[in-house]
Amino acid sequence: MNSVLFVDDNLHLLQGLKRGLRSLRAQWEMHFVASGQAALDFLAQRSVDVVITDYRMPGMSGFELLSRIQKDYPATVRIVLTGQPDRETYGVAIGVCHYFLWKPLDIDRLKPLLDRLAELNGLLENPELTRNLRGLTTLPTFPEVYNQLTQVLDNPEADRQELLRLISHDISLTMQILKMVNSAFIGLVREISTLDETIQYLGLNTIRSLVLAHHVFNVSVVDAVEDELRQLWEHSCTTAWLAEALVRDKGDGCLQAYTAFAGLLHDLGKLVLIHCLPEVHQQVNRLMTGQGLSRTQAELEILGCSHAAIGAYLAQLWGLPHSVVEAIYLHHLPEITSGQSLSEIAEATWHANRISRGDHSLSQREYQMLCHYPEVKKRLETLSRD
Repeated sequence: MNSVLFVDDNLHLLQGLKRGLRSLRAQWEMHFVASGQAALDFLAQRSVDVVITDYRMPGMSGFELLSRIQKDYPATVRIVLTGQPDRETYGVAIGVCHYFLWKPLDIDRLKPLLDRLAELNGLLENPELTRNLRGLTTLPTFPEVYNQLTQVLDNPEADRQELLRLISHDISLTMQILKMVNSAFIGLVREISTLDETIQYLGLNTIRSLVLAHHVFNVSVVDAVEDELRQLWEHSCTTAWLAEALVRDKGDGCLQAYTAFAGLLHDLGKLVLIHCLPEVHQQVNRLMTGQGLSRTQAELEILGCSHAAIGAYLAQLWGLPHSVVEAIYLHHLPEITSGQSLSEIAEATWHANRISRGDHSLSQREYQMLCHYPEVKKRLETLSRD
C-alpha cells in the first residue's frame, strides 16, 4: 500500500485532511505530523512514498524539510503546500519538490494527484532506478543551446520568440519548464498547453531566475558524451518536427503542441541514463556492440526495463500530460500497426520516430502524408542522404 505523510503546524488543517481523505484509506496509508522535525523523526523510523508539507512553518520551514528529505530520502515524492502562490516561491522551491499545492487545499484536486502518483508503481520495478529518478531535479542540456539561451536571457529586452525557439529544441529545457508549469499550476482554472503560453505566464524574470540563478541545467556532465548527446538532440528535434507535421491537418493547436512535446521527449530515458547512470549506459552500449542486441533488448537485459519506461516514469512524476507520458512509453511498441487503440499523439510519435531514423517500412501512409509539405519533404530528403 502507498503511504503519505502530511506536515503542517496548523492542527485544524490536519484534522480537516484526516476527515476529507477517509475515502482514500483503502489505497493510501496516511500519517500526520505538526512540524518539520517531527517529520524527520518519523522518517527515521519508517519510509513513506509521498511527503506533503506546508511551506511556511515555524522552526524548520517546508523548504528546509524537503531539502533534507531530498538528500536523505531521495525515493520520496516531495510536494509543497503553500498559501503564497507567487512566482518567487516556486522559483526557489522547484529545485527540491515535484509538485505545488495551494491553500486552502482542494481535496478534489489532491485525489487525482495521489492517483497519478500511485500509477508510478506500475511503470518500473527496479528500486534503485526508482530512487534515482525520484531524487532527480535536473538534466543536462546541450552546451550550444545553453550558451545561446544565456545570451538571450542576459538581454534585458529578451525576445520571447527566440527564447521559445531555443527551449522548444532542447529536451532538458522543455522538461524543466513543463515540470515547473505542471507542478506549480495544479490550481489553475485553465490549462496551459503550449511553451509560448508558459513563457508568457511565468515571465522572463522567472525563466531567467530558473536557468541562471539556480543553475538547474547541468552542463558539466555533457563534455564526455557530446557527440552522443548531439545525435540524441538532432534525432529528438527531427522527431518532434515530423510528429507535429503528422497532426497539422487536424487544426488543433493543443494537439500539435502536445505531439511536438512527445516527439521531443520520446527518448528522454536515454538522457536520464547518460546523466544518472553513465556506467550503466556504457554497459548497454557494450552489450549492443558485443552481442548485436537492440538498445531496448540490452536495457532489458541489464535494467529489467527500457529507456521508454524510464522516460515515461520521469514524465509522469514531473506532471506532464498523460498523452505525452503514453507516447513516451509506447514509442518502441512493435505492435502499433496491429490495430491497437492508441492516442493520436502516441501514434504520430511512433511513426515520426521510425521515419526520422530512415525506416518508413511500416509508415508508408504517414511518410507520403509528410511529403505533401514542401519543407518537410526537403527535410526527409536530407535524412535519406544522411
